[in-house]
Amino acid sequence: MFLAIDTASRYAGLALYEFMPSDYERSSLISEQMWFTQGAHTTELMPRLASMFDRHQFSMRDITAVAVSTGPGSFTGMRVGLSVAKGLILNRDIPLFGIPGLDALAQAHAFFTGTIYALVEAGRGRLCLGVYSTSAGMWHRIGGFRLLTWRDMLPEITAPALICGEMPIELRREFAQQPRQGIWLTTASAGTRRPAFLAEVAAQRLLRGERDDPATLAPIYLHNSPIADIPSSF
Repeated sequence: MFLAIDTASRYAGLALYEFMPSDYERSSLISEQMWFTQGAHTTELMPRLASMFDRHQFSMRDITAVAVSTGPGSFTGMRVGLSVAKGLILNRDIPLFGIPGLDALAQAHAFFTGTIYALVEAGRGRLCLGVYSTSAGMWHRIGGFRLLTWRDMLPEITAPALICGEMPIELRREFAQQPRQGIWLTTASAGTRRPAFLAEVAAQRLLRGERDDPATLAPIYLHNSPIADIPSSF
């Protein structure tokens, strides 16, 4: 039973995901919730987690793995999620998986054939960008994560392409006024990061025998340099 936690931006989420390694098709999503938070991750996360456990009559004793978004995103939000995830596995020998939130977006849209541009807003008019090549349900990240403006991003997009994630309204308006052949923007709901997909990516890492060290797992902070040293394929 995976618990997935995402507090990397103003959109937060939790999921309970039952993974069946010997019979993958029987894996199932038990519960999932996402909500918009005005920077109140610290006060909102634990009450919502407790409510989810109560509703399904679960406790941490039922959790056998934890997946947490490592960003990129909000400095404070990422640290809240990581702190809670590490605290929950304290004194328990269960695996912890740090998953970039933009990888979860790629997983959600992996059956698109082309290039995925996954975004999360970074404040001051900037975006965190991850670029993925996708085909037949598989994805591979191209290069590292980058910090840029949407106007800097637009010239490099080539069709077929799907843009997903948190997008500034100016980007949506530009595409509404000047549609581009072979380039699509997801709707707000389709572009929301879902914690269930964090769990799916973590489950694949579990099958490969991987896990992260809680002592060294850290958020992804972007300044002006790409981050390229993170496992980048599903």
